[in-house]
Amino acid sequence: QQRIVAELDLLSSIVKKKNAQLKILDDLAQSIFHEMFGDPIANERGWDYKRLDEVAEIVGGATPKTQIEEYWVGDNYWVTPAELHKEHYKGATERTISDEAVRKTNVTLLPVGTVLLSSRAPIGKVAITTVPMYCNQGFKNLICSEKLNNEYAFQVLYSKTEYLNSLGTGATFKEISKKTTEAIKIAVPPIELQKQFAEMAKKIQVEKEMIKQRLEQLENAFAKAYERERVLRQDYNFVQMFLQERMDYEAKQEAYDALKLQWKQLQRDREEISAKIRGLGEQEETLGTELSALEQTAQGLTWLAINSFFSSIPVTTHLSSYFASNLF
Repeated sequence: QQRIVAELDLLSSIVKKKNAQLKILDDLAQSIFHEMFGDPIANERGWDYKRLDEVAEIVGGATPKTQIEEYWVGDNYWVTPAELHKEHYKGATERTISDEAVRKTNVTLLPVGTVLLSSRAPIGKVAITTVPMYCNQGFKNLICSEKLNNEYAFQVLYSKTEYLNSLGTGATFKEISKKTTEAIKIAVPPIELQKQFAEMAKKIQVEKEMIKQRLEQLENAFAKAYERERVLRQDYNFVQMFLQERMDYEAKQEAYDALKLQWKQLQRDREEISAKIRGLGEQEETLGTELSALEQTAQGLTWLAINSFFSSIPVTTHLSSYFASNLF
């Protein structure tokens, strides 16, 4: 168990280091971007300054009717903002829609390389598509023209989440409209310079993906080690409980044996007392017999004394005169 705890500590330490490496690479991409282009909204370097709708097509989406089950069985990818989790690229989606849903719903196909931008719940999630897909109404996406590189556009939007949120309006929850998105002005450096940055950004993303894969392996190993530790702890607790129950049983057995000895002693004492009582009963019976004999003997002696008394009185003497002369 201690060995597994040590493994968990080691894996946790490695996971933290890998996350730190991801943060370093993320900061590196932003650092290179700002070194090359400066602030893309303030445009202090004096690059061409264009509205987004001048260098990209802004495209939204829609949600097919959820009550029509046939719309949700198909091969067309369909994305929502909830699916974006800080990944740079977005491939297969959690849900798909049918061709019929595409025909009956106001959705536009987003080609490979489209820059996804969530426009509500929340504002500012960004990713680049790696497969054709559709989206719901929570996006204002950029299909870049030849003047705007998608890696460059991704970094502009990714670095300006706070600014994008400041453009949101709405009482229930903030949202940026298509019109507002189209009017956003950004620095547009020469396309060759944008492509140079894109190459460096892609290399950084390759490194990040390798680290993410390694991180996923480590997290899986961590989960397995944690499960092993949990099972061992459960087994350990079971053994502890069993031993405690065994100890309790032995203690109870000892108490039971002691009670049995006391009970047997009580039985022996009871038998002795019963024997004494029986002895006293026999003695009482003997005494009763002797008493009866004494009573009979006493009665016999009494009659003898009376007979002797009356025998001593002269026959001619009257009893009253005898008693008067002898007693008074």
